[in-house]
Amino acid sequence: MSILIKNAKLLLTPTKTIEKGNLYIEDKKIVDFKKHSADTVIDASDHVVMPGLINAHTHIPMVFLRGLAEDLPLKQWLEKEVWPREKKVNGKIVYHAALLGMAEALASGTTSIVDMYFFQKELATAAKESGIRAWLGYGSMDGVPSSELDTEIKNERAAIRAVMDTGSERVMPIISPHSPYTCSKELLIHSGEASKELNLPLQIHVSETKDEVKQLRKVVGKPPLKYLDTLGLIGPRTIIAHGVWLTPGEVMLTSKRGATLAHCPVSNFKLGSGIAPIHKYIEKGMNVALGTDGPASNNSLNMFEEMKVAALGQKLSVPDFASRKVIDMATVNGARPLDGQLGELKPGNKADIIIMNLNGPNMAPVVNKTQIINNLVYGARGSNLSHVIVNGEVVAKDGRALRIDVEKSSRLLLKEMDKRGVL
Repeated sequence: MSILIKNAKLLLTPTKTIEKGNLYIEDKKIVDFKKHSADTVIDASDHVVMPGLINAHTHIPMVFLRGLAEDLPLKQWLEKEVWPREKKVNGKIVYHAALLGMAEALASGTTSIVDMYFFQKELATAAKESGIRAWLGYGSMDGVPSSELDTEIKNERAAIRAVMDTGSERVMPIISPHSPYTCSKELLIHSGEASKELNLPLQIHVSETKDEVKQLRKVVGKPPLKYLDTLGLIGPRTIIAHGVWLTPGEVMLTSKRGATLAHCPVSNFKLGSGIAPIHKYIEKGMNVALGTDGPASNNSLNMFEEMKVAALGQKLSVPDFASRKVIDMATVNGARPLDGQLGELKPGNKADIIIMNLNGPNMAPVVNKTQIINNLVYGARGSNLSHVIVNGEVVAKDGRALRIDVEKSSRLLLKEMDKRGVL
């Protein structure tokens, strides 16, 4: 299948644009910026075309918890509200919740997700059906009651097989130990070794709260990221979720190792965890990406909203923090630990692309490149999207995910939640 997008403003990267041009897609990849005959032609006059957004850290199936656990700090939120409900969850709940989350993500411009959750067979099936690109990891933990090392290793292996069994090139496994405070030293070492042996990215929650850092220091004598580094977990394919309370030494270490931070400002604000000083991290050479975290701690999977909050959070300390930096965070930076053929519009890259209408009242007037970038960060909404393309296929159009029956999944999700006593 081929697609020609014509007469568009092409935002190749925030610093490289084509004022008016064409973009040709064939066999799931960007071919060139020339005019061709194509199976599908999209006239993108008065539109901007840019790389699809990459949500570098989320828990998509937690849609089922949206709005049910509110106004609590992280520890209480997990132990009193989230984990007790999750014990009642089954694969049907995960499947329908995931479809709803993926519909929301696609409709608001997210083309790739990095997810950590359970019931990987159902989650991977939802990802395959939805059309989204997904890295899916089983959130292993043996440092909480009723969890054991051998069981978690078996669960992780089964999860990897379940993701691979979809046979979809868009749906891939990732190693996902939950955190240094819920995983034993042995499980963390195993996770690092599995990531290297299988050549898979690794994601883990790190230094999300002050209390987490303080408690782990008492147990292991080191701050969380330095501890993980001694166990071999920090490298170019590592995604550190949150990193709100990294020490200066850990920032330098992360940069040296080439690891990526997934900044999740809305969740961090909502749970009262703090504001990660990412402007300092970027100055030290750290690759900073952007994530929403799960719908239970964010209530939204909207990466445009996340870009806005990320920029505003830094402006409290650095008023001249540049808008283009958060676009990089939501695109090319998120691609680095995952896939070198994503995050930029260039020949040979995978065709994960979004098309934004510039005629909406929240995007007007269109003056110049800088103004467009600023409006994308501070004013854009999912309703401005005309097309979302993943792997060379239009999977969302005019704010609606084309492959997902939202009403059906919502109805079946509520029915199963009621049956399982989750509500």
